[in-house]
Amino acid sequence: KLFQHKARASGPSPGRVPDAMAPAARMYSLEVPNTVDKERGWGPIHRGVDALPPMLGMRDIETGMLVTTSYENFVLARMKYPNEPYLGHRPVLPDGSVGPFVWLTFEEVGKRSDAFGAGLMHLGLCPDTGDEDLMGKGLLGFYSKNRPEWVIAEQGCYSQS
Repeated sequence: KLFQHKARASGPSPGRVPDAMAPAARMYSLEVPNTVDKERGWGPIHRGVDALPPMLGMRDIETGMLVTTSYENFVLARMKYPNEPYLGHRPVLPDGSVGPFVWLTFEEVGKRSDAFGAGLMHLGLCPDTGDEDLMGKGLLGFYSKNRPEWVIAEQGCYSQS
């Protein structure tokens, strides 16, 4: 069975688009067989139908890139907005007050995080574990106050996974 948009056979009602102007029937989903539960009053489950396989994430309209992780989202933003401010902090002044925000751009953070991630690998700080559950990848933990360097290190680790 198909769940479709169908134009009504009767004439137009006030404020309604005439049937001749309505879009042609379009298939939006397919009914999953054997999913009706009449005892509970549940109708069938429908699955979306389009040219794309089922996926989690979002597709960027401008680039077509499928974003499924926070790192991919950062890479996309870096590509689209390299010179826009991304990561800021307020330095503490000698009198203990805080100064105005100082910003790093997406590209500046990207270069620093790429270098951090490459440095971890070069120094062998994330050796392969041989652990099947980890797909052989190494483990790394670090602790820091909330600050720009933590985000840069985080993105650097993501760049190597």
